[in-house]
Amino acid sequence: MLRIPSRFQRPQPRRGTSILELLVTGIAISAASVVAIAAISANFASQRTSDRLQYATQELANQMERVSALSWEALTPEALTEIKLDQTAQTRIPGARLSLTLQDVSEPQRSKKVTGEIVWAESDRGVRPPVKLVAWIFATKETP
Repeated sequence: MLRIPSRFQRPQPRRGTSILELLVTGIAISAASVVAIAAISANFASQRTSDRLQYATQELANQMERVSALSWEALTPEALTEIKLDQTAQTRIPGARLSLTLQDVSEPQRSKKVTGEIVWAESDRGVRPPVKLVAWIFATKETP
């Protein structure tokens, strides 16, 4: 029988997979999973913060509308301390605090400046900048 030298033989296809290949594949899949889970978690946290910010802005706009509806004489610092956050807002934005301040302005026209703020702390980021709105209530000609 004539034997062909090994360098001229066709290479035999390998069968199966080596443990090293399986290990490398497992590590690559694990790393991709960790990155994907971190990205999804960051996305959920960002969405939660965005929802709270939007809800706080709407709640503050509602409270400022209530303030604007008060008469000139009823608009006092004591009246502002009676205005509280809605119970739903306190549930949806844990730790939220409403702050309303009043400033009398005489120039150029007699008015009252009402500044409203809602502040809350995010669990992972600490206290975030407040949502702030300002309303100007002007005296009418009949106001003493």
